[in-house]
Amino acid sequence: MRIFGSKLSFKRSDLLTTKIALFFKKAGYNVTLRLNKKADDDFIFTCQSRFFVPSGGGFSILMKELVLKRGGQVFAVED
Repeated sequence: MRIFGSKLSFKRSDLLTTKIALFFKKAGYNVTLRLNKKADDDFIFTCQSRFFVPSGGGFSILMKELVLKRGGQVFAVED
């Protein structure tokens, strides 16, 4: 469910999500996209990931830390 933003910004977001997924699929990774699910369920699902690409937002930072604590790998650009 989407609450904020215009339809155009969601199209750009969906396009970027698709491009990122395709990049990792081509690199041989198994990619799971979860779209339009409950945010709390997505948070739990993501924190259990073996691999994670953070977006830079507050929840993403928290998810990154939990993925690392569970022994997962994080793909991120360092500041």
